[in-house]
Amino acid sequence: MCVGQIARVIEVPDGGVAEVDVDGRILRVSLVAVDEPVAAGDWLLVHSGIAVLRLTAGDAAQRRDLLRQLEGDPS
Repeated sequence: MCVGQIARVIEVPDGGVAEVDVDGRILRVSLVAVDEPVAAGDWLLVHSGIAVLRLTAGDAAQRRDLLRQLEGDPS
């Protein structure tokens, strides 16, 4: 099963790419599939190096909790 990752935007050096933090790992992801502006501090759902959805902080927290439950992580 493929599951997207929840990422916090660190920096958007140009309009097409963002540097994000995924559980302490810094990654560069494409913003080609996101229809709205993305800025540092935003939350994204990322799949295969592509941001597919911009999330509110509340949505990001709920999805991270759900993913942890699915992975069997009780924290």
